[in-house]
Amino acid sequence: MPEPDRAAERRAAGLCTSCGSEPHVPGRTRCERCLEDARERARERRERAARGGLCEACMRRRRAAGRGNRCAACADRYLARQLDREREKRRADHD
Repeated sequence: MPEPDRAAERRAAGLCTSCGSEPHVPGRTRCERCLEDARERARERRERAARGGLCEACMRRRRAAGRGNRCAACADRYLARQLDREREKRRADHD
């Protein structure tokens, strides 16, 4: 069964979309165990990037000064997405 179909079936049944064996946390699509596993993987990735001085987003290029934990290319993409989100939010609030 394709993964999107499996996740949709699990979501409809109120189960974790990742493991499918436990109920999901209210307001989320994963169970507490799968959420904790994802948090741990993200933490390890951030630490690995920090040790190497690499961008947290792409893990390939060096961090750019004044750009937080990202390289210049990833920081520019992130900024553009943030500006678009803010613009859409203002537009929705204004309507």
